[in-house]
Amino acid sequence: PSLSSSSGRETVVIQVEASTISETDCTIRQGNWWRGYDPPLPNTPGVDMVGKVCFIKATTEAIYELHPRQTVISLVRWGGNSRYMTIHPNQLVKVPDYLDPAQVACLPETYLSAFQCLHVGQAGSRRYRENSLRGKSVLIIGSMTNNMGKAIIELALNAGVANIYATAKRKHWKTIISYGVMPLDQDPSQWIQRVEGTIDLVLAPNGKFREDVTPVHFRALRPKEGQMVLCGHRLGGNDVPLDMWKNAQPTLACGKTKALSRILNKTHTYDVYEEWETNLELCKSDLSHLLNLLERGVVNPEVLDRLPLNKVAKAQDLLESKRLPGFLVCEPWMRSKKRAVYL
Repeated sequence: PSLSSSSGRETVVIQVEASTISETDCTIRQGNWWRGYDPPLPNTPGVDMVGKVCFIKATTEAIYELHPRQTVISLVRWGGNSRYMTIHPNQLVKVPDYLDPAQVACLPETYLSAFQCLHVGQAGSRRYRENSLRGKSVLIIGSMTNNMGKAIIELALNAGVANIYATAKRKHWKTIISYGVMPLDQDPSQWIQRVEGTIDLVLAPNGKFREDVTPVHFRALRPKEGQMVLCGHRLGGNDVPLDMWKNAQPTLACGKTKALSRILNKTHTYDVYEEWETNLELCKSDLSHLLNLLERGVVNPEVLDRLPLNKVAKAQDLLESKRLPGFLVCEPWMRSKKRAVYL
């Protein structure tokens, strides 16, 4: 069938220009997708998409203020690693044509997650102001786990965070210091007495090489205002699930039950896919803000490699075996690449 006949009511056909190859893709192909239903088979990977509107009905064009050849972006569950895909127009965010599609593709899953975790509970336009988190202290558990750690650091610095601490292996400390961040040992017992009760926000990025969260990390939180955010669905590992933390009532900086309850009530789990489904307009607004930050050079996703479609499977194998210091991006119209950085 033709592309035009494949589009249903109010569905837009997108010619894909770039999409990431991510750990989430690897999770899906391992059969561990967590959204309550199984991906359709055969499955096309790719959790985000940047491309140009290829086909759109006139009525849809008028309603959503879209037009052919307009560059758009969206977060998707799968299907991004393709040359064409169909999507409902309310899922799309407009992108300036002069931005690099490969860098733009890095925003929907990773940078949107980082931004929303940093601004949890901060409503309205205040979250978009410079120095919106002025004077705050942030602790990132496992800052070098994946690309989200660097995204959190970039956005936290732009938001005016006063103190950023990040746990990591010592071999990464020099890199962390170059970001303007204070490195901490992966063993919280080495530093908890220094920061106990002083941190406004503790963020724990998820990933294959993540650091597990323990009750000791809760002691870093400020007793009244501190918040803990577990980013993404955490498969495997040794950290205690949030509901078990609440039931077990671990020993924190404050021993009283009421104070303990206040801290645990400010402990959140975050899933960008759930947010996209339940709070779409805010997600789209946040994504538009991130595009503005990219345009201004405030954020700078590191594209490690650009790959054709025929290298996607090998790229997933690589992601499953080691941590990479940047994004792998599929550019589906690239015919071949004889030698890539890692493949």
